[in-house]
Amino acid sequence: MSLIFGMNLGGTSLLWYAEDALLNRYNMNRWALIIGGSSGMGLATSRKLSKNGFNLVIIHRDRRSLLPEFDKNIEELRKNGMKVLTFNIDGTNQEKINESLASLKNQSDVVSFDLILHAISRGNLKPFVSKNERPTL
Repeated sequence: MSLIFGMNLGGTSLLWYAEDALLNRYNMNRWALIIGGSSGMGLATSRKLSKNGFNLVIIHRDRRSLLPEFDKNIEELRKNGMKVLTFNIDGTNQEKINESLASLKNQSDVVSFDLILHAISRGNLKPFVSKNERPTL
């Protein structure tokens, strides 16, 4: 598994790729989990990954008024020939995460993630991993 770490410093996004060569290998069975993929760095990374052969699972939290724009972006990602699964949930809500994981288990071709990006950018003050609970990913 490769991880991408993102940081926004004064409006400048910085990305570090744990395995840069991963983006250059074309394998239809690669999956990326993008947590916070409806805009900004998450959406930009989703675009890059789908163009480079990654199927995507995108976790996002958007109001109904923003969904038409999100759906338009998802259709653009699918034009690259890759699969895109989306979940409009609170990525910090344990119950919603568990429901989404159960749904993913029903997808026969999602076996594991080759890449995970945490790009939630607004409205989250909760820890990503709790010290008292088991990690969900």
